[in-house]
Amino acid sequence: MSVGFRLARRLSLTCVIAACGQMPAAVPMTADQVLAASTIKDSQFDKTKLVSAPRIVSKHQRGGGLYTFTDTVSTTLSVSQDKASGAVTFLLTATVEYGGRWRFYRTASLVGGFTLVEKAASRQVQSCRGVECEFFESVVFELPAAVMRSSNETGLVVRLNPDVGQGLEVSVAAPYVAAMNSIAQAMAAGRTLK
Repeated sequence: MSVGFRLARRLSLTCVIAACGQMPAAVPMTADQVLAASTIKDSQFDKTKLVSAPRIVSKHQRGGGLYTFTDTVSTTLSVSQDKASGAVTFLLTATVEYGGRWRFYRTASLVGGFTLVEKAASRQVQSCRGVECEFFESVVFELPAAVMRSSNETGLVVRLNPDVGQGLEVSVAAPYVAAMNSIAQAMAAGRTLK
């Protein structure tokens, strides 16, 4: 991978984070700040209303020496409400950018051994140079409401499990979980979200 390409990718990631007004995981947020920064998607063309917390970006290194690779993971916690039934579900969207070969993240594991299976996925090849390619996978998992309620104070730790290679652990801090639980309660009660 050329230096110019790596620099362009770093700059584009920085611009995406800055343009969206979202903070990387290194900057702690309170539940009130998470609520204020959350986005609402409610279109007449959709069957669901979706409220999403700010994206959490983390980097994971693998390998070593000349063969050190960095995976970038963007994690978003959301609450979805079916407009017809009013049913509320929690969603975790993990977007992984990495180099090498396809990994196919199809499942995730929660602490305690509970396994989540992908609800939806999008996979793309970003670019290739010789036999080395850059990949992009975005996978959505439905989180059990009981797990969300029990994680209000502790946050969530989720391991993304690929078909090939080692899993990646991502964390969602307690204020994010508390904010999404608060939003879910408001949606279930029929309160208007701003």
